[in-house]
Amino acid sequence: MSRGEIRHKDVRRLAARARDDPEAFAALYDLYVDRVHAYAYRFLGSTAEAQDVTSQAFLTALANIRRFRWRAGGFGAWLFRIARNQAISTLRQQARLGPFLDTGTLGSDPEEEAARRETLVRLRALVAELPPRQREAVYLKYSAGLENPEIAAVTGRSVSAVSSLLHRATARLREGLQNDHEGPEADAQA
Repeated sequence: MSRGEIRHKDVRRLAARARDDPEAFAALYDLYVDRVHAYAYRFLGSTAEAQDVTSQAFLTALANIRRFRWRAGGFGAWLFRIARNQAISTLRQQARLGPFLDTGTLGSDPEEEAARRETLVRLRALVAELPPRQREAVYLKYSAGLENPEIAAVTGRSVSAVSSLLHRATARLREGLQNDHEGPEADAQA
């Protein structure tokens, strides 16, 4: 079942059934595993560490599913809070930050692909320079694919605070990329 095929109330039913039904938990796993892994990978920058965090998050969720209570953001927010805590713990142990975006595969136009890769490298650097709260909101929004209310539930912030963080982060990233495109020529003309 893909995210687009399942509704909020269906996730709620699955979460309730998962307390006693391993197949229901397996359905939740299938629904969220790729998103949790993508988030962990963007957060940590390592496939192996992302796999560890993803596995640990689901093991922790399974071990605690009987204590889960539906709150703002639902099961997804609860699961991403677990994954977030695991990722932060890993970062603290490693004392490093990871990349934001994959560079992907080569396209058909080498010049276009080179420009795209250059932009992605610069975007990664700009994201790494964001204040931690903005960077985390960007990871949750664009790597994990969470909606603002879900991000609010994961981070313990209000929806308006999350919206504000994302707005400021996006503006900062856009400004950084625009400054790169204007380059030294724009400075020389000024």
